[in-house]
Amino acid sequence: MEKVIIAIHGLGNKPPKEQLQKWGQMAMEEGIKKLGYDILLPKMELVYWADLLYERPQTITEKDKDGPFFLDEVYTKAPKNYKVEPHEIRRKFQNYFKSLAYKIFLKNDYHLRYAFVSQKLHHNKF
Repeated sequence: MEKVIIAIHGLGNKPPKEQLQKWGQMAMEEGIKKLGYDILLPKMELVYWADLLYERPQTITEKDKDGPFFLDEVYTKAPKNYKVEPHEIRRKFQNYFKSLAYKIFLKNDYHLRYAFVSQKLHHNKF
């Protein structure tokens, strides 16, 4: 069976699927190379659903910075001298919000607390 990387984007509007998938592939390849590995990544498939929630995708041609279709997160390669350093405060915030999200969205037995939301979305859109 062929290996596939499945990427799922977040809630906000995004650029068109093909562009987002291309940038995702480029970012993963760049990250792997920065770690010192020279490997070929498997095929990547993007689960794209911004088109279900938004009138149209974000675009680099949109000039209105306050407009809903302005794309402010364009993929660019990291500078050659960029070093990844641990950010302790950021890690603490991430851990705190992760534990908070677990408490809000998961029951003690780790089942979804609000499963009806995802069920409704799946039913209406898929």
